[in-house]
Order: sequence, then structure tokens, then C-alpha cells
Amino acid sequence: MLTYTKKQTQKFLRISTLLLLLVLVFTMLCACNKDPVDDPGSDSGSESESTPAPEMLKLVSNGVADCQVIYGSSYGADAAISFASFDLNSFGISLNCSRDTFDEDSSDFEILFGETNREESKLFGEVIRASGDWCVKLVNNKLVVVAGSAKAYAAATEYLKTNFVDAATKSFEIPSNLYKDYLVKNNEKFNTLSSASIVYAGSATSRVKKAASAFASSLSKISDAEHIVKLDSKGKEGFEIVVGTTNRRNSNREMFLYDYYISYEDDAIYVEGGCSLAIEAALNKLLELINENKLESYENKFDTSLFNPLAFDQSSFVPVWANKFTVPEWMTDFNEKLYALTNPSGRPMAVSHRSDRVNYPENSIEGCLSAAMLGTDVIEMDLYLTKDNVLVLCHNSTLDATTNVAKMKGKNGLPTSNKICDWTYAELQQLNLLTVKDKEVTEYKMPTFYEVLCLLRDKCFVMVDRKAEIFDKDDVMEHLIAADNLQSAFYSMFVSAKTGPGTKDSHVVISQYSAAHPENTKLADYCAKFASYMAMPGHSKRARGWLTSDASTDPSIESFALYEKKYNEGLRLIYTNNIELLSQFIAKYEPDLK
Repeated sequence: MLTYTKKQTQKFLRISTLLLLLVLVFTMLCACNKDPVDDPGSDSGSESESTPAPEMLKLVSNGVADCQVIYGSSYGADAAISFASFDLNSFGISLNCSRDTFDEDSSDFEILFGETNREESKLFGEVIRASGDWCVKLVNNKLVVVAGSAKAYAAATEYLKTNFVDAATKSFEIPSNLYKDYLVKNNEKFNTLSSASIVYAGSATSRVKKAASAFASSLSKISDAEHIVKLDSKGKEGFEIVVGTTNRRNSNREMFLYDYYISYEDDAIYVEGGCSLAIEAALNKLLELINENKLESYENKFDTSLFNPLAFDQSSFVPVWANKFTVPEWMTDFNEKLYALTNPSGRPMAVSHRSDRVNYPENSIEGCLSAAMLGTDVIEMDLYLTKDNVLVLCHNSTLDATTNVAKMKGKNGLPTSNKICDWTYAELQQLNLLTVKDKEVTEYKMPTFYEVLCLLRDKCFVMVDRKAEIFDKDDVMEHLIAADNLQSAFYSMFVSAKTGPGTKDSHVVISQYSAAHPENTKLADYCAKFASYMAMPGHSKRARGWLTSDASTDPSIESFALYEKKYNEGLRLIYTNNIELLSQFIAKYEPDLK
């Protein structure tokens, strides 16, 4: 057995104690150098008290001088400049703010906004999935601020200002264990939504089906999970986003054409709308709510007070030509127009190009009403979609040629763009239409397709010229149904154009719809009359044509002599830019149906 002297024992204890102290020092050094960044994918948004962190940052008036505000991305730049120059200046704290470079002085404290070159920014940039996400974190000698949008950066900056700026002491103090995030993927509601299926009815329109698929694709990019789009004939499995009227729930909610509702419930989100365009707008809104981390019920009630009263009551309207020309009563008889449409050898008929363009702005309520009162048989119109999915009348996809957008855009919060698709319907109502010839500003406004259909009920046919793939048969049908004006589409629902394909004559579509809906007796009566006229010997739907070889928009080229010439050559349905003059010419003829 080994024995030790007292002196040897004391020496051993001294060496053991020294070794233990060295181990403890080494352990503490490792702990201090350890990267305190939490796992960005963690499901905790709480403070991490167990993670070693640097000493707290405290900026006071005329205090810490070596603090830099660094920004990378454009959104981060705006937030950084705002934070450095505005949010703290009122407290007497001045911060240097600059764009990120690869130079880094480790002795400086840095506040990082956006995607900088610093490793700390890159770590937390990975957790931002949706535009509403934001995160702030104190890492080493860096305060990291990352977000998914300018709005989210503003929210993060407001969080810092509200929670850590002390007005009394004029200081800005950050605790050493700061880790606060609002990440969509850590939201309880979103976790449920991340596995949702998107459900629509088998009778859904093509627009609803496309919108549901597009929504599923966008949701997958946010949640990193595949979202199935399915018919409601299949059984319910898990959380669902139910689009439109389905077997899942038959809503009795009364809705106007452009109203929509998003109902968030425990097992599903129900998306309903007054038409397919409204449902698509609702899905876009739902995606916006998800991006902003606001999963909640939402309703959009369309402001019908913006409608032109003339669309529903024409008793006060006196056209500017009223004292110049009296229109024969038979020229405004819809039944006579229905017969004349099927009689290729009968009287000349008029297609008013973009309404009465001589006396009123084209594609206006007043122009359409004037053309109808002049006895036009068909009004040709162009449709485009607003930002909020409202069909409006306008010949071009841009606003310059027909409105005073040049003087109005960018003012009072209005869009700076001249494209219709960048303006909401309510914003468009702040513009005024221009006269066709002199481009003078008028009091008239751009109307919706719905208003025009209500206006022209039992007055004349409508012809929709589709110049872009922005709407389809389903969209037009739903508007015709909502306005109770299916009979107006007997001539043609779409016109073939160089930039967009046409479809079969709408009288076939209307007849098929009527057969499927016998309860609509008014429509059934028009369908029966049309079919009986078409069955008569020598009858067929008339072909249309221009007076000249090109699709001229100049009313001054038209004359009685030119009308007579084209009529004698067999043209019976004439495109016109001067409906007042052509109506006077047609008035000389006998009506087809007496």
C-alpha cells in the first residue's frame, strides 16, 4: 500500500485545486464565446433566460457614441432610417445610420435592419416566411431586426419604441435576453391552417376553380406544405377552406354581386361571395390576412352608393339631342329588335360603338342611355377588371385616353399608376371621364358592367368585346343574372378580337341556361320568341360590319349616302360611331315587326 508524507499530500492538493480552477476558467470562456442564437425554427417565441448573452444595451441622451444602425434590403433601409432619425431623435439620442458594407468593427454596437452581410442577420432571415412576419433579437453586440415587408418592419420598430424607449430618462434600453418574434409558423391558428384542404363545389365556375388552385399554390409557399384542392363530394378530412356554396354549408346570407365574407371557425374557413369575381377577391384578401398573421373573420360590403342613379331610374334624363330628333316609338321596342335580329332582309340595324360617343363620353351611363333612347339595337362595350375585381366599362386597360388620371394620380392617396387593374372601383370614382373629341373633363364617371346591364334591361342588346383574358363567360353570365337582364345578351356575349378569342353566339348559351332554369318565365318567353323567329324561312342571326374597311372611330365620315350604299350592298347590322345620325337614317324604314 502506498503512503504519502504530509508534505506530499499538501503538494497533491495544491496541484488538484489548480487543475480544477483551470477547468472552470476554460468552461466559462467557452460559455462566453458560445453563439447565443436560438434555433430560428424553434416553436418558442419567449425569452431565453438560460442562454448567455451580452450585457444590456443602454443608450441615453448624449450617451453611447459607438453605436451604428446598419441596413441592407430596401424595406430594411426605410425602417433603419426612420428608426435612427425620427424615433429616437425626440429623446435626444442620435445614431449613425449607413448602408451595410463588409467592414465591421467588433467594438461597435450595431443595430441591423434587413438582410445585411452580418451573420446574425442571415440566421434570422431564414425564419421570415410571410409578409407579416417580424423578429427582433439581441445577438452578441448586434440588435437584429428582420421582417417580411415594410409594414412588418414598421411593426417591429414600433415594438422597440413602445417597449424599450423611456421618455422619463430619455433612454433606449434593450434587455440582454431579448427574443421577441411574431412568426406566422409559430401561430397556433396558422399551424392548423398549414394542413388545410381547399374545397369547392362541382358546379363552381372556371374562375373559382382557378382562384382556389392559385390560392393553394400561394399558401404552400408560405407554409412549406402541400395543400390539396378537391371537390366537396369527397368526405371531410381535417381543417378545410371551403370556397363558395358547397355541400359543406348552404349559406342563406343575402349578398350583393360584389359582397364577400370570410368566416373563420374551429374546423374550417368559409369563403363566400356574390359572384365568382367576389370569391376570387375574398381569397386574395384571405391570403393577405394570413400574410399579416390576422386569421380572423372578415366581411366586405360593396358601396352601392357610388352607383349612378340613372342606372336604376331614367325619368330625370333629358338627352342633349331631345329638341333635334323625335325617335319613332317602334325603334325602342325590344320585341321588334328581337325579330329584326333574325331577319337578314329587313330594315337596317345599328351597333352603337362604345355608346353615344358624339354627345357623351364613350362607355358612360349617359352615353349608353342616350344610345338606347335613340333606338340603337346593340351597344358594343369593353370591360376591364379593377384591383378589387369589379368589371367596369373602358375601351383600354389604361386610363389616360378616357379620364383625367394624368392630373389626379398620386394625389390624396390615389394610385400613381394609369392601369385600371391598379385602381379600386371606389378610387376610379374620383376620376372624371373626358369628351371623345376635345378631351375635356366632364362630370361623368366610369360605370360598372352591372349598372349598364340594369340600365339597358328591355331596351337593347349588349355586345361585350373581350380584348384581354381578364374575364370569361361565367363572369358575364353572373352579371346578367344579377341585373335580371339575360335577354340583352341574345346578340353576342363576346366578339372575336385580335388579342382575344371569341366564343359561340350567346343566344345558344342563353337558351341553354333558360332550359336549365324554367322558373325564369320572362327569359323563357324571350327564348321562345327568338327560336320561333329563327325557325321562319330565310331567317338567321344577322352578320355585323363596319361602314369602311377599317374599324374607324371617326364619326365625321358617316353620312346618309354611306349608310344607303352599305345597306344596298347587303349590310344590315352596321357598326356606328354616330348613333344619332344612323338612327335618323333607320327611322325612314318600316319596322320589321308590326
